[in-house]
Amino acid sequence: MRVVVDTNIAFSAIVSPKGRQRDMLIRPHKRLKLFSPHYLKEEIKEHLPRLQKISGLSIKELYESYELVTKNIFFFAEEMIPLTIWMQAYAEMKDTDMDDIPFVASAIYLKAKLWTGDKKITGYKKNKLSFSVITTAEIKELK
Repeated sequence: MRVVVDTNIAFSAIVSPKGRQRDMLIRPHKRLKLFSPHYLKEEIKEHLPRLQKISGLSIKELYESYELVTKNIFFFAEEMIPLTIWMQAYAEMKDTDMDDIPFVASAIYLKAKLWTGDKKITGYKKNKLSFSVITTAEIKELK
């Protein structure tokens, strides 16, 4: 199963050494193939000071955590995604969170599920979206 990792999942995994998301990213289920656009790396770099404050980790520890958490994620260039898919992702997310558009576009493009803890997106799960959402609890059930 293809899964696109959203920012909130990666953030949680980086700052919580004993968290469920971290364990699932470090030792993913054998059926999972993890993906994310390069945008995730940009967001992590942008929020490093905040992540350091939340976690209490040193910069060195934070980078080590980042490397460990992202080592099983295949990162790809967003430029691969056709404009029509970007427009579709925008149309579906314009009323929720614009920062999620790269992840939604990635999920649509890869025909993958979007792994997110974002209540704005998981709350729409029952609506007719062009992509599937999967939660941490649902991934845990795979084990």
